[in-house]
Amino acid sequence: MLVSSGINKLTQFIARRNAMFYFKSGVQSRLFFYRLLMLSLVLVVSFSLYAQGQDNENPTLDFYKEQVRINEADAETIARNLDGVGITRAEAIVDFCGIYGEFTSLEDLQLVKGVGEVTLRNNESRILFD
Repeated sequence: MLVSSGINKLTQFIARRNAMFYFKSGVQSRLFFYRLLMLSLVLVVSFSLYAQGQDNENPTLDFYKEQVRINEADAETIARNLDGVGITRAEAIVDFCGIYGEFTSLEDLQLVKGVGEVTLRNNESRILFD
């Protein structure tokens, strides 16, 4: 939102500045306009690249996450390495495994309260059952 309002203000400023060129015919004023136009293009491109980089919340942390042997891991390991799984949910996974036996598939994990399809889809490459 902030980027689009800033771009709108810059566009309005450029339009007003462009209207002034009809009354001024100096070379320096046109040079100033073209420099301003180039600056605005650079800003728009840099803001869009910055916004694209914000899609992934923290890309460096994904690198350090490792695969988890879900039937052997403790709650802290599960919470640390699976996205969307906090310590409470990880404890529920460990308790469920202790009560009902080992998990054999992602569908078995869905039986744990609070572990849904999206969480499993986001973590399926990190969960090991052997």
